[in-house]
Amino acid sequence: MTMAWSRAELDAFLTETPRVARLGTVSAAGEPHVAPVWFRLDGGRLLVHTNPASRKARNVAAMGRHSTVVDKDTHPYKGAIVHGRAEIAEDVPWEPLIRELAMAYVGPEGGAAYGQALVDLPVEHVVVGLHIERWEDWDYGAWT
Repeated sequence: MTMAWSRAELDAFLTETPRVARLGTVSAAGEPHVAPVWFRLDGGRLLVHTNPASRKARNVAAMGRHSTVVDKDTHPYKGAIVHGRAEIAEDVPWEPLIRELAMAYVGPEGGAAYGQALVDLPVEHVVVGLHIERWEDWDYGAWT
């Protein structure tokens, strides 16, 4: 697979509707890990909220790289795997991101309450920034 989509086409796909991404990271010991995540596109990176003790946050801190799949799971199937540098994004406040993601993914009827419940969790919060340095895309709709 190659970067057949332009960056504008990739960005349009990433923002046209909320999609659950699958964030792939690797531990310092080389153990792969994939986790479903909500995300928001922020310029050249995807933003993800998590707990700093989560495996994904620990792997990002240790290795600083990611591969993340975002795809459409109904026919015609299409999607992208984005690759790049990953970091704890200390420049992004976590609370507004949680609220925004909850509204986008849960919807207006339950999003505000769900976002508040996440904010109120008695855990630490961080934002992970997943930089988009390159991508592979596919669009099976072109074959139908």
